[in-house]
Amino acid sequence: MGQADKVGFLDTGWARGTAVLCAVAAAGALAYIHRADLWPAEDVGALEDVAYRQCFTERAVDIDSMAAEGTISGRQALQFKARAVAMCRDLAGGNNQTPPGQ
Repeated sequence: MGQADKVGFLDTGWARGTAVLCAVAAAGALAYIHRADLWPAEDVGALEDVAYRQCFTERAVDIDSMAAEGTISGRQALQFKARAVAMCRDLAGGNNQTPPGQ
């Protein structure tokens, strides 16, 4: 009965608790690294450039209508709007800096 009663360290609660803590820490690190992807900025209307606002407004209406039709999901709509921001900034004069207030 001597060896059958021994429990290895990996079968203990301490080992399982350590594994859970490592998984939680890894998930937290990933969430922190990708925080801009998980929680994107909502408003880009702070730019004073009329060409930018006109370009983005047109794209946003198209994206919102696709989302309303169910063609794209809400998350895809946010991604498309983020891409539209970059494209419209470029078309409006190549201003690739973050708008004031963001």
